[in-house]
Amino acid sequence: MSTIFKTHIIPKLKLDALEASETKALQQVLEVLEATGTDVYKNIQNNSDFSGITANFTTQVALQIYFHPQRYANTTEGIAFVIAWLPLLKEGIYPDEKSTRKLVEFLTFNLAYFQSEVFSKTTEQQLFQVLKILVESPSEAALPITQFLIQRIFDIRDVLSSEYVIQNCLKHDLLSGTYAVKQDDETIDTFSFTKDSNFVNCFFEDNWELFIHKFHQLLPVGRVYEKTAYDIMTPWFSSDLAAFYEANPNIALTAIEALKERLIWADAQSDALLHLTTAEGNYPLMQALANKKWDAGDVLLFNTRDTSLPKQQQDAGYINFLDWLTADSGANLNSEAFKDYGIKILSENTANNLPLECIPFWFQVAHPETGFKNHTETFNTLFSKLFLEDDSFGLLPTMRLKGEDFQVTGPFVIRTIAQSHSNVLLWFERLQNDGLKNPLNQFLIRAFSDAGEALLELFTAEEQENLQRLLLNLAYATRDSSAIVKAKNIPLIAETLGFLCVESGNFTRVNEIWALKDLDTNATDVCNQFARKHYINENSPLTLNSIQAWFNYLGDYYYSLTKEAVWVPEALTTQGERVAQYFNLQNEDVGFFIHRLVNRVLSFHKRCKSKEATNPIFKTISADIEVFLTDFLGKLKTKSFT
Repeated sequence: MSTIFKTHIIPKLKLDALEASETKALQQVLEVLEATGTDVYKNIQNNSDFSGITANFTTQVALQIYFHPQRYANTTEGIAFVIAWLPLLKEGIYPDEKSTRKLVEFLTFNLAYFQSEVFSKTTEQQLFQVLKILVESPSEAALPITQFLIQRIFDIRDVLSSEYVIQNCLKHDLLSGTYAVKQDDETIDTFSFTKDSNFVNCFFEDNWELFIHKFHQLLPVGRVYEKTAYDIMTPWFSSDLAAFYEANPNIALTAIEALKERLIWADAQSDALLHLTTAEGNYPLMQALANKKWDAGDVLLFNTRDTSLPKQQQDAGYINFLDWLTADSGANLNSEAFKDYGIKILSENTANNLPLECIPFWFQVAHPETGFKNHTETFNTLFSKLFLEDDSFGLLPTMRLKGEDFQVTGPFVIRTIAQSHSNVLLWFERLQNDGLKNPLNQFLIRAFSDAGEALLELFTAEEQENLQRLLLNLAYATRDSSAIVKAKNIPLIAETLGFLCVESGNFTRVNEIWALKDLDTNATDVCNQFARKHYINENSPLTLNSIQAWFNYLGDYYYSLTKEAVWVPEALTTQGERVAQYFNLQNEDVGFFIHRLVNRVLSFHKRCKSKEATNPIFKTISADIEVFLTDFLGKLKTKSFT
């Protein structure tokens, strides 16, 4: 039994004022206090009959045990008195509200003493053990103690005392479970620590605005690198709090500013509040962030965005981020916020999360003549990874446009992103010196290739010719490029030129494009098919030049052992009758040309025959020649020889 109870409390107990049930409750109190040797206990034992009586620990009994204001006159004695409650509290014998509020007065007055060196850690441990039991008790004592702790935490006028209470609440796991409230009908209701209407009613005068104001004031307060009140309150966040922010967007903006101060001054993350969600799954603070003009702090906050954040809210955030980067002529590109967080926003991402605005932004900051030369390498590296290195999406990525997923297409790049086709050609022409090492060139090549035949509608004939020349120059500038770059881009250039070069009979250009196969083997099939389409075109009338070309390339086909001019066999096996009909319709003397044609074909046929035994390839060539001669001579009229 503690000295205080033995000396000052038990001798003053008044039994005559108690009912039998209360006296029995007092007897149990004395037994818990190990006070069975006292006169009071013996008096109860000798003069009471508790048969059929249930102990009733009423307010009257509680007042006799706990309400002794004079004990608080001396700080040390007051602390000893409170600690002496522990055996009773552990048995579920709690003080009444009046006694508890007197305790709160004592605690409030002595907060500075509790923080002094003379207050031992052992005593502190015992004191907060008392408070923890009271806070978690299903009694009328719970609310006053809980109110005291929360009020002290939120009272940043006395930062030292606030910090002291915060650290001990964290240390002793206070305010993490439930709190009890005595209702008007004397019943006790228990609530979880949740920021809802009950919480605001009990601790902030039923005033949400008052609570939010104090909450925002507290957010930036605390020791750097240490836990703060925020860590106590994080489990309290609720959909009700989110709904309040959603209904009050201006207050949500003040939360954003408080969070930025917290991150800057306390150097502490605040993801839980930033990613607070309503019952419907909305993120009111992220929505507020999306709807404001950004500063460096907003970049920092957006860098901590939740991966579950709806894409529509992410879209607005990314666009704000791009606007922030280009504000003030790109001054923010040199900021610490961009270096530390902005680069991560883009690099730790995928193209299908980003808005389409990223593409014109890329051209704006990475083009050699836009004035952002110091950042060209940074953004080329970032967007190369996003738009070029990830081949899972094909030629062009799927991105975000007006709140929806959007498959980027070549025509869209040319029409919308570049705003006009003349801009595309201007960009492209000024990028020529960089060759394919410049990712902008690689992206434009993908866009042109994806556009395909639409290029004929997007560009005038003069512009098409200009674009063909630009693409050819770029292709031949790849000789010093890596094998990977050439393998990806030469075939795309060849395909694009195939769409652009549709004029029949322009074999000089056809041969230039066909020759791209020599730059990279991945372009061989594309180039050969392109050449075949021009040299063997049923929809274009034959000319002496085109016929002559077929048989000139017979030599390439023969000497390369069928590796070059691979379309020659098709000409030999399908065009014999067509060539004969062409000569049959000529009014001029073409005999000399026919003799040369036949002699050339027979010459190669003879060579093949002489080598058939050593190489079966020559047997195949001679067989194809024989098909041609049979078809050609079979349909050729005799007069054509004259």
